[in-house]
Amino acid sequence: MRKRFQPERAARDVPRQDPRRMPKRQGVPQPHNEALPAAFSNLSARIWDLQQVQTYVVETVEEVLAQRNVPAHRVCSPSLEITIPAIEAMRYSPLRREIAALIASTMDRENADQAHPSFLNILRQLTEDEVRILAAFPSGGRLLPLGNLWRNHADGSTESVHRNIVPASLANLCKSSKRIPQYIDNLCRLQLLHEPNGLKIKDARVYSNLMRQNFVLDLLKDKDLRRHSTLEKRTVALSGMGEAFREACLS
Repeated sequence: MRKRFQPERAARDVPRQDPRRMPKRQGVPQPHNEALPAAFSNLSARIWDLQQVQTYVVETVEEVLAQRNVPAHRVCSPSLEITIPAIEAMRYSPLRREIAALIASTMDRENADQAHPSFLNILRQLTEDEVRILAAFPSGGRLLPLGNLWRNHADGSTESVHRNIVPASLANLCKSSKRIPQYIDNLCRLQLLHEPNGLKIKDARVYSNLMRQNFVLDLLKDKDLRRHSTLEKRTVALSGMGEAFREACLS
């Protein structure tokens, strides 16, 4: 009598392993294991040593004082309160020229008191784009238009579509235009810019120009948004602190 074929049962008798408890294979690197050392190696190469800082400071301070037409008899020793932490910050900051300009400001005997110690801490909290915005801002209390675009819903609520829309002339200076709303918030937080309460620019064309920028036109391709949108008209200006900061660090 022929025996019927019986499949092997051994495989089914082995209990299944919980994949969460299975030991990790040794010697198999995780995807980022090789990238991290290289990333940190590149980072360390960008940090200057004190000799590089000293050479740069001497050359740049001399250049700044010459540009400001500071005569030799007005040049004094730099403020230690600012210069010592500034040298350390310069080792890794992308705003090295602005830091050197602050040191130069402490060396002009007639204007040294305008170089406030807080300016170094402010520089540590600024991006290069924010420095470009400050440098381009009109002075003398002149206002720039600023706008918030809102969507109005049928239930009476409103939704923010885009905040802190600035003129194209300012936006075009920034490498990261998507971060402009954050830049304006930060500059106001640091009290370098301020929003005058209730003041608006009478010429409606300046606000119309805000709405003609390409990214706003792209948003308004949505017909529902175009029908139910509102532009909140605001203004922003350089503060007194912003004027002094710009004079000490950006000129």
